[in-house]
Amino acid sequence: MTSCELCSSRASLYCEADDAFLCRRCDRIVHGANFLALRHIRCFLCGTCQNLTRKYLTGFR
Repeated sequence: MTSCELCSSRASLYCEADDAFLCRRCDRIVHGANFLALRHIRCFLCGTCQNLTRKYLTGFR
């Protein structure tokens, strides 16, 4: 299992700019901190195998 680098729960996103795997909760905290971090493009992980998918997230959702 790929763990969130901040809280150790199951990761659901990868941010290449930060080189970090994050859960959704920690992603909101990290990328909601300022407008520059908010522009980072994050890649969703597959819910089953946790490989990177072709689904991306930008902004705050």
